[in-house]
Amino acid sequence: MPYRTFLWQLTLITAATALLLSAMHGLPEFYENRLLSWLSLAFFLVLSFLMFALGRRTAAAANKSAFIGTVMAFVFGKMLLSILLIALYSQEFRPESRYFVVPFFLVYLVYTIFETYFLMKLGRQKPS
Repeated sequence: MPYRTFLWQLTLITAATALLLSAMHGLPEFYENRLLSWLSLAFFLVLSFLMFALGRRTAAAANKSAFIGTVMAFVFGKMLLSILLIALYSQEFRPESRYFVVPFFLVYLVYTIFETYFLMKLGRQKPS
């Protein structure tokens, strides 16, 4: 997958997710915790970019286990950092409602689906 295609798709996914988050913030359950929504959007945007850059490099390598290792490390790291982000936000801001995690998990789901899509495309690449 060329960088240009990836960046275009990432931009579309990010814009669509931002619109969805903006609509959700119109509801009182989600308005108070909009900071977490925007932080999670920025977090997953940066993480997707890094995942693509490293995934593209390792997918082109002759050793396919390097690509698999990269994907596994990112999946584990993403989960760990996500838990940390939720825990820190919860500790710092003490949200009154448990609904504060809904926008976060929505963003997590959208970007996980997108990452799976582009990593599958990268994984099919022929080694150089």
